[in-house]
Amino acid sequence: CPEKTVILPEIDATCPMADMVNIEGLKREKEKHPGALVVCYVNSSAAIKAESYICCTSANAVEVVNSLEADEIIFVPDKNLAAYVEARTDKKIIPWEGHCPTHHQILREDVLKMKE
Repeated sequence: CPEKTVILPEIDATCPMADMVNIEGLKREKEKHPGALVVCYVNSSAAIKAESYICCTSANAVEVVNSLEADEIIFVPDKNLAAYVEARTDKKIIPWEGHCPTHHQILREDVLKMKE
C-alpha cells in the first residue's frame, strides 16, 4: 500500500527481560526436569525459542499451557507471568527468575493511588 508508512525496527534493540534467560541456564533447567516442556514468552531470543517447545504471549499464555499434555512446564523468562499461569492451570510451573524491569518498579500502592 503506497499510502502506508513503513517503520523499520531497531535491529539491535533488545528486551531486558528476555535477556535474563540464557541458553546454558535453560539447558541446565531442562536437565533437572526431563519431563517438562519449555514455554517461552514471545519476546525471547531466537536461541531461546529454539530450545523451547512452544511460545506464548501474555494474552494466550494460560491457553497455551493448558493445551500441553506435560504436567511440568518450565516457563521463561517472566516469573510474574509464570505465577499468573500457575494460578489458572493445574500444571506445575517452574518459573525462570526473570522480570520486566519497568513493570517491576510499579508498586501496588502506586496502582491504588492512580485508581483514586
